[in-house]
Amino acid sequence: MGISVCADNIDSKQERKFNPKQHYRINSELLHALYCDCEEILDSEYIERDASKNSFPNAQAMSVSNELAPLTSGSLGGVLGEVEHVVTKAERLASTLQTAAHKQIWQIVEKNILTLEQCFKFEDHGHVDVTKDTATYYINFFINEETLNLTKFFVRWGCYDDVAENWEDLEVRHHEIIKIKEGHFYIKKVFPLLRRGWYGATCYAQDIRSAKQIWQGIGYHHDAKFRIDCDSERLCKYMLSARSEYLRQVSESLLTKIKDYQHFVEGLEEYSKGDNGKYLSEVLYTATNHNETLRNFISAHFKTAQDKVSSLIEGSEEYLKSKFVYQTLNNIGVGEVVLVSPEGPQATFGGIAQVIEGWLKAFPEHGIPVTLISLLYEQAQGNKHGDAFATLRNGINICGKNTKLKYCGEVDIPFGPTTRPNGGQWVQGAYNVRANVYMAECGNVRVFLLRHARYADRLYPHLMGDEHLRRVIFLGRGALEIMKNPAFGIRPQLIISNDWISALVPVLHKLDWRYNGAENLKKCKTIHLVHNAGKDYQGRFANNHNNQNLYSMLELDHAHWDGLMDPRQKNMFNITSAALLHLNGAIVAVSRTYAKELLTKEGADGLEGLMWKQKDGLFGISNGIDQVKQRKTVLRVGEGARQDLGWGRTCPEHDEDLSSFFDKLLGYKAAAKLRLQRNFGLHQGEDKVILTLVGRLAEQKGISLLMGNAAGDGCSVLELILRKYPETQFVIAGPRVDGDNLSERFCGLLAHLSRCFSGRVLGITEFVPHDFAMEIFTAGDWTLMPSRFEPCGLSQLHALLAGSLVIARNVGGLSATLERFDDAHGQGNGFMFDEYSSTALRNTMCWALDRTRDVNFRKQLMLAAAKAQHDWSHRIPQYVSVFQHILGVLGGDSYLHLQHHRDIISNQVGV
Repeated sequence: MGISVCADNIDSKQERKFNPKQHYRINSELLHALYCDCEEILDSEYIERDASKNSFPNAQAMSVSNELAPLTSGSLGGVLGEVEHVVTKAERLASTLQTAAHKQIWQIVEKNILTLEQCFKFEDHGHVDVTKDTATYYINFFINEETLNLTKFFVRWGCYDDVAENWEDLEVRHHEIIKIKEGHFYIKKVFPLLRRGWYGATCYAQDIRSAKQIWQGIGYHHDAKFRIDCDSERLCKYMLSARSEYLRQVSESLLTKIKDYQHFVEGLEEYSKGDNGKYLSEVLYTATNHNETLRNFISAHFKTAQDKVSSLIEGSEEYLKSKFVYQTLNNIGVGEVVLVSPEGPQATFGGIAQVIEGWLKAFPEHGIPVTLISLLYEQAQGNKHGDAFATLRNGINICGKNTKLKYCGEVDIPFGPTTRPNGGQWVQGAYNVRANVYMAECGNVRVFLLRHARYADRLYPHLMGDEHLRRVIFLGRGALEIMKNPAFGIRPQLIISNDWISALVPVLHKLDWRYNGAENLKKCKTIHLVHNAGKDYQGRFANNHNNQNLYSMLELDHAHWDGLMDPRQKNMFNITSAALLHLNGAIVAVSRTYAKELLTKEGADGLEGLMWKQKDGLFGISNGIDQVKQRKTVLRVGEGARQDLGWGRTCPEHDEDLSSFFDKLLGYKAAAKLRLQRNFGLHQGEDKVILTLVGRLAEQKGISLLMGNAAGDGCSVLELILRKYPETQFVIAGPRVDGDNLSERFCGLLAHLSRCFSGRVLGITEFVPHDFAMEIFTAGDWTLMPSRFEPCGLSQLHALLAGSLVIARNVGGLSATLERFDDAHGQGNGFMFDEYSSTALRNTMCWALDRTRDVNFRKQLMLAAAKAQHDWSHRIPQYVSVFQHILGVLGGDSYLHLQHHRDIISNQVGV
């Protein structure tokens, strides 16, 4: 009732001196509100209308209504004469009116509730009949006719593996309530097309006057529980036929409009809508690639769209339309890209998750639909990931938006038997693992997560070889089962596996009859992305474990064993080498320099022979970062530090305008440095020089060089720098490697130095979340990356963006992404060395610190470093070129407008 609001308004004015002219607007609004409230009371179905009995509050409501009506519609002159009198009267009546109204309303509401409870009853717990395509819920109830007319019914249903918030309330329509006999009825509610899983349904009645609900039962024990054993045949047939029908419609329609640019654009817009719109570039290629005339029209329309994009105002309607045409034709031939990875927005440990999240944002921004298949981890694991329940409850971040996960079905993942090494006797028989599948969707991005309490318990657990293989099978087969099943709506054209845990995907796709002949999978290409090919990251473990032969778990012919064994040790699995042998697309290394190193014994750690065999399909593309997002992170770090230090903000709170980012960067770095020093007990001062290292404290990252003795020093490189340069401070953060003696010794050295050089050494030996890593980079002057090998590295990209110079070894992705400092011209952002030795590292660090003692010169280099271009938008054209190359789109002179993509591929030949 609005009357309570009216009363509050009056009460808030009681202590003020009344002035009609001053308060005319307020009081006239108040009077109108009070008038409306009185009318609401009179019209209310909850209160008897017989005012002749002077039943309160109707009589007083009518009295006030009659008195207020002329005043609320009168002129200013008429109102000013009477307003004080009526407002005073209204003040006296308001509290009485409110109390009495509420009292009578609730008396009637309670009466209605009692009536419903007495006159209504569910007669059973309900049951569900399941057919191939539907499930029908039935429940009997008793109710009298009068109460039935004032009652609504709802069926709540959903999957038991989904969170409660995702269960759906379906209103029961009039025709779905069937009368059995006087006072006895039943509900028949049909559910839509269904996917596999355990479901429940329950019912409740709701009084339309009071919103009182009476449930069929309390808790799932009273639900009608039922199982769907297979996905709806109708849904699967629809999903299979929809794409071919879409291809036919696009071909017939667009080919009649292709001669005229405007008509062609209208056709593209029409077919970009709906679920199949994401396949437009792929379908357009199928429709035109065979005809030179049609290809030339496509290239001409691309040039027109490109010219419009460059000349129109960004963000205008015509610009957006032209950009859509430009992207569709630029990506011609490329359909849905499916990523398979153990990491993603739901679980982060290292660079893989950052790359995956970058792709999920960058590919759709460039017109390419992308799907990720990963794992929903059951148990929480520190900063890496929460437990499954929390992830389902809170959702995941996709492209900066929090997106809820919903249950969308099940898959059965087959595991073969384990046998004795010689006689072939079974130790454990073949079995299926049933996994639940959840999906989150945001625009042209979808994320599917497989859930299982055993095989997806935690990210990167420490396991024996047999359990590692089971998890590799679980992710690889699970991903292919999702892609194969039309009910999940994926039609992959390209499948990208990431490092060894997902590397079984191209192997099974090629060798297993269940996948290489599946309608959804038989034409797609597989790509393996090599993030790290070090010997510890290839997926190497013994085939003979605990007197069991594990190979039979793959359910592949024994003739294929040679393709899965390690090139150096014939009794070992090597999942990465298996992926390289069975790809039908390409190998992509995470930098061009690293791709070249993979052809060497030192760089490939035993895989160099396979790399040479696949040399024509080996490409190198450096990873990127989301520079806009990370600059906003630096802005928030800087503004937060200024506020904590009492310096005041330089921009309004929540304002993330980057137009003056470079003007403010040095100020942000100064504030971040002082806050970091204050919070962690380092000596404070902007004149201090902070050297940082953020990442796994592993031998690969060069920690042996930092703890080693350079020639003639007699102490570690870290200690030498601390002694020689009193202004320096070290901030080293990252997880130690469990069981690695070198990593343990390095952590011990950090603890020792922090005691010997109090206030100058900070060691954080645990996983560092990305936002905190950005705080460290923003506070730092230098970033150390003396890596033994570094496929790409993301730390140097984030460090540069935050204005931190880099001291690094000239290797892998560091060579590809850093501008080596030119001493003669005083330009560059990377002080680099070649030899992997403590002496080379020490000399380079001394050179860097001596060369930049001039603070102004160092700041000049920092600002230049922050302007380096390493955004994902600079990498996507290279990926599109590789995709089109392996799909055959770039063959010959097929499409004239793709010459730039051919040039990119030509430059990649021979890496």
